[in-house]
Amino acid sequence: MRFVRSYHILGIFVIVMIAGPLHFAYEWSGENFIVSLVAPVNESIWEHLKMVYWPTVLWWVAGYLIYKDRKKISFRRWHQAMAISVIFGVSIIVVWYYVWAGAFKVEASWVNFSSMVSIPFAQLLAIHVYRVSKPRWIYAATGIFIVISLSLMMGYFTYYPPNLPIFISP
Repeated sequence: MRFVRSYHILGIFVIVMIAGPLHFAYEWSGENFIVSLVAPVNESIWEHLKMVYWPTVLWWVAGYLIYKDRKKISFRRWHQAMAISVIFGVSIIVVWYYVWAGAFKVEASWVNFSSMVSIPFAQLLAIHVYRVSKPRWIYAATGIFIVISLSLMMGYFTYYPPNLPIFISP
């Protein structure tokens, strides 16, 4: 259990360090199609979710694949916690933005950057979920389904966004 806590606290810093450059990756790549699936292509809230979503998923998947046997990580608990981290992380960004932009009429770069507070909150909640959750297949399967669905949606909505405010670049 100590390993899981230490790994994901380190993950807070790693995810933040990946998220920053990811913001510019699409432009730096010469607008490469593959990069557009994992990096923001415009300034919409939806596209900015990729900056937290993909590094978080990468961190959790890599951690499981590397340490599952050495640290005897529970498949069910790990995937439940991963889904919580991803869902909570992107949800906080959406709420954070709309509270500042909608409620307080503040639209500034610092608001976008400060939304990275979602990463420590999501990781810490996920550590708690891993520690206390009952390892049930239905929870793990639901978590995996949600992460895969969000992954597909991240790519699809980049090129076919619905006409909703979250998808519109300010």
